[in-house]
Amino acid sequence: MPHPLLRHGADLLVTFPTPAAPACGWPPQRRGRPIASQHQGRAKRTVQNGEEAANLHRGLLDDLERVCGPEAPDTLTTCLHLSRPLTWLDRPGEAVQLMHRAATGRAALLGPWHPLTLEARACLLELPPGPDLDREAPAGPDLVADCRRELGADHPIALSAELNCAGALFNTGQHSEALPSARRALAAHEHRFGTDYPITLAARSLLSSVLHAVGEYREAVEQAEVVREWRERVLGPEHPWTRVIRDKLARYRRSLAEATPPNST
Repeated sequence: MPHPLLRHGADLLVTFPTPAAPACGWPPQRRGRPIASQHQGRAKRTVQNGEEAANLHRGLLDDLERVCGPEAPDTLTTCLHLSRPLTWLDRPGEAVQLMHRAATGRAALLGPWHPLTLEARACLLELPPGPDLDREAPAGPDLVADCRRELGADHPIALSAELNCAGALFNTGQHSEALPSARRALAAHEHRFGTDYPITLAARSLLSSVLHAVGEYREAVEQAEVVREWRERVLGPEHPWTRVIRDKLARYRRSLAEATPPNST
């Protein structure tokens, strides 16, 4: 279930320190910057077309591997960017491989506690590991604690880790454990970004799913209704994410109707 809908990695490459430049030539992350900017800008405009976005990011990844090398910071960041549309296209195996490559590559290049390493580890929580992949990162609650310790509780990566931890618990059937985590994630995102921010809406959508799973149908409907209203207003009624929440809301309303006894006359 791909819940966080936007990522911060491209901006963070500018914010946080990167390794020193090699003895000759430009640093790898600078050589790839013009290519990355061009392709990322085009991909942002194709968010409704997962196949096109995947092709754009795949082309960028090929360029960066050739120009900068397979372990350059921009190459690893593009692995994460490519994993997103692959997740939308229901290709989780490929997505997990790319996330794992980014996480292990950043850990080797930048260290295990660098913000970009923590970001990649948080992404890995979104999907289960493939059959031939051992997840080296700690379990969700441990990763959340790591992010809070290293970055602060209000940092976007720490917030994403909390949200992804809730999603991982939900996806593995640990619904009761997921509920407090999903509530914390929504409250933190709403405080930091506002009600209508895409990741806030994703957090609210996840909370509605958890509430439905634990039988809290009325609140599940209420939370999903807020997401539907904002997505229709901001994205339009035919956007894929609007259609997804509309379908969920219809299911939740049916569950509520079936669980509510008829009024006695």
